Amino acid sequence: MARQSAPSAVSRARFLTMLDHRALSGAWLMEGSDAALRDDAIGALKKALLAPGMESLDCAMLEQPAFDVFAAACETVPFMSEKRIVIVHPVGQCESDEKLCEYLPRVPGSCLALFLYGESADRRKQLPKALAKLDHIVRFDPMGEDELREWIVGRFADRGLVCDPKAARELMAISGTDSTLLSGEVDKLAAVAAEEGTVTVGLVQMCATRTAEYNVFRVVDAVVDGRAEEAVSQVQRLLTDGEEPLMILSLLLRQYRLLQNIKIFQHEKLPRQAWEQQLKIQPFQVDRLTRQAARLSGREVRDALALCLETEYRVKSGQIRDRAALEAVLARIILIRQHRLN
Repeated sequence: MARQSAPSAVSRARFLTMLDHRALSGAWLMEGSDAALRDDAIGALKKALLAPGMESLDCAMLEQPAFDVFAAACETVPFMSEKRIVIVHPVGQCESDEKLCEYLPRVPGSCLALFLYGESADRRKQLPKALAKLDHIVRFDPMGEDELREWIVGRFADRGLVCDPKAARELMAISGTDSTLLSGEVDKLAAVAAEEGTVTVGLVQMCATRTAEYNVFRVVDAVVDGRAEEAVSQVQRLLTDGEEPLMILSLLLRQYRLLQNIKIFQHEKLPRQAWEQQLKIQPFQVDRLTRQAARLSGREVRDALALCLETEYRVKSGQIRDRAALEAVLARIILIRQHRLN
């Protein structure tokens, strides 16, 4: 789930609305963990504010600039563009440069200065504090499911392609919800779909890169359905592809822990929204887990989880080799399921 914005920050959507209304100027701090969304916003700023072909003249990239360098960049009159854009990254020494911080309210209206942070700027430091006083902080946090699906559809639309919303959802399920990785997947699928002009669920299933989490979900799905040989072959394929046995075991443990939580939530009759908040996963992921949990008894889930926990402990304590442990725990989970099915 996307985290809540800090009180002194505006949302990405609000920031882009201000751009549409040409209400952006002065110095801004950009923070948040979703670098792809931040880069998209910077791209939108450049497209809207810079004259075509003038990007190198009217946009300055600075690294930990001294005050004089920063001020000179901001006060340079844009050559042909609507505004001059000054991007500061990494921030570094700027945070404690008193002259620079005092200058921020005086950044000319002809300039848009952007200070780039990662997850969150330390509000105790001078630069974030000064920008907060101006109400000039914008956050770029991971998107929720609906927003992310629309973002994927929009990325394809920018390339002249029509993407079925179901295909966008399938891409999230297969390739994960990291927008940086999804950008690469969109580029790849767009190249494949260029001739047809549409992105379908089938195309995504055929071409999208599968995350390890998705592959382990498929392993558990095969176990639940009684397709033991398929479950074993999927794990062997993961190992052949270079995945570490302990990592696969950890993901298997995570999968059964999530399933147990679903069972507990159902027993306690917690509202669906609470499931998403407590598990910190997207609604479509809750849907998949709920369908899987419905085919398993509570005892099966508990027994499989206990096996995974015990096995992971034995591997980490050096009692058993990781690959042998993974193969053994998978075999025992399959036996538990087959006993139930029979």
